[in-house]
Amino acid sequence: MNITVCVGCGSKESKEVIDTLEHLVSLHELTDKIDLDEASCLGVCTEGVSVKLDEEIYTITPSTTKDFFEEEVLSRSE
Repeated sequence: MNITVCVGCGSKESKEVIDTLEHLVSLHELTDKIDLDEASCLGVCTEGVSVKLDEEIYTITPSTTKDFFEEEVLSRSE
């Protein structure tokens, strides 16, 4: 599974999102199943940090990262 985080526009929030995702991936022992990458622009960052999960793009914030991980990532990793 691939997760790509846009670091172009909201770089401070992007860093927080990446840090949280890295922590959650490690916590759930998914480092061998999930590739976490950065991209300079995913083109849809008007309302938060753009995150591409496989081929779907989501807009999240640092405060919604855990929910995103639990609802979208964990359900695909089982």
